[in-house]
Amino acid sequence: HSMQYIVTAVSGLDEIPEHTEVGMVDGQQFVYYDSVLKKIIPKTDWIEKNMDASYWKRETDRNIATEQVFKSNVAVAMTRFNQTGGVHVNQAVITKHKWDSDTALNEQKKHYYTQTCIEWLKKYLDYGKSTLMR
Repeated sequence: HSMQYIVTAVSGLDEIPEHTEVGMVDGQQFVYYDSVLKKIIPKTDWIEKNMDASYWKRETDRNIATEQVFKSNVAVAMTRFNQTGGVHVNQAVITKHKWDSDTALNEQKKHYYTQTCIEWLKKYLDYGKSTLMR
């Protein structure tokens, strides 16, 4: 089984939201967020039926925060490379080195990926078993 979040950030394209996130379990989309809607929305009955208002608020707040981080990162990149516009491809070598040196953050992320994500995946599989276990 798998759980994925696909996060996309763009700037300078009026017809496309600056920030989107698609959550998927076993290839099935179950949530969606974009910077125009400013809220995360359910894409399956099973997630809508099983999650309470605090889940939707927490996930919306998390996406708004992530959106701000992405905007800040694009602004920093534009400044570093003396750009005023255009397409920006995040090449994260510098960021990777910065993250690698932050051992406390790495421990938090390790716990998140090896514990928290697994717990959520199991919940989502249980909630969506009628459609996910086909």
